[in-house]
Amino acid sequence: SQLAVLNANYIKESLKNDLFLPYDRPCMHECVFTDKNQSEYKENVILMVEHPPVFTVGKRGGKENLVKSETFLKAENMPVIQTGRGGNITFHGPGQLVAYPIVNLRQAGKGIPEFVYLLESVMIEIAAGFKVKADRDKRNHGIWVDKKKIGSVGLTIRRNISFHGLALNVNMDLAPFSWIHPCGMPGVEMTSIEKEVLKSGINVSVTMEKAKQKMSECFENLEIN
Repeated sequence: SQLAVLNANYIKESLKNDLFLPYDRPCMHECVFTDKNQSEYKENVILMVEHPPVFTVGKRGGKENLVKSETFLKAENMPVIQTGRGGNITFHGPGQLVAYPIVNLRQAGKGIPEFVYLLESVMIEIAAGFKVKADRDKRNHGIWVDKKKIGSVGLTIRRNISFHGLALNVNMDLAPFSWIHPCGMPGVEMTSIEKEVLKSGINVSVTMEKAKQKMSECFENLEIN
C-alpha cells in the first residue's frame, strides 16, 4: 500500500489548534504508534510537523555536546529534551520540516539500513526540488551539501514499527546549531535549503508549504508492501 501522509495538527482533537507541536507533551506520533499497535491504523502513516525551538538528545547521549551553559539556555528559553530515538543531540525549530514515519517494517519488507536509505532519498529529492544538490556522507547518516549537513535521520524501532524519523532544514534559524556539536560532531556546519538557494543565486522561492507538498508526493509515491 502507499503511505498515508497526515497533517499532525489534525490527528488528535486536543492538538487541532497548534501551529507547532511542542516536544515536551504527549506527541501525536506516540498516539498514532499506540493506535497502530492496537490495529486502529491499517495503513502506514507519515506525520509532518514543525516543532518550537528545542534541543533533543538521543540514546547515544548528547548533553556533553552542549556548547552553551545551562544558564544561557534558560535565558534563551531553550529546553533540552531526552528522547528515545537513535543518534546524538540536535536542534528542532520553526522552518525545519520533521517527519515521523509510523511504518511496520516487517510487513513492508524493509530492514533498518534500507529504511534509513529511503528516508535519506526522500530528503535528497526534496532538496533537488529547490535545485539544491544534496547527498549522503560516510561520516554520519542524513544528507549533506558539500561538507555541511542539511538533513538528519534518527529512528527507534518498537515491535517492528518505526518511530521518530527525519528532520530537513528548509528555512529555519540555524544559529542554535552553533550552541551544540550537532549530532555529536564538533566542527560540523549546518545549512538549510534557503541558505543554499540564496548562496547560489538561483531564482527559487523556498517555503515550508512547497517542502511539505514535495515530501507528501515523495512519501505517497513510495510503495510499501
